[in-house]
Amino acid sequence: MPMVTIGDRNAMLAFKAAQVPPNKNVNLDFTLLDNKTGNNIQHTTFLVTISNSNQRLFTETVHSLDGHILMEFVPPQLTRIG
Repeated sequence: MPMVTIGDRNAMLAFKAAQVPPNKNVNLDFTLLDNKTGNNIQHTTFLVTISNSNQRLFTETVHSLDGHILMEFVPPQLTRIG
């Protein structure tokens, strides 16, 4: 993702996601980084929207104390144990 300036920092979003298979759990992993220091930018809030064919499936505001978010999406037909 392109870098943006936030105050005296150059921020970059590090984002990892795979193609979403319809019958498996999917992890969404992202971090807001200070490009100058390589450190996470702490106390960040993200608006996360997931859509499929222009149909919104999920929208939520999430906050991270350490700048890192890891979300797991579980299809309705799977039951999570543990």
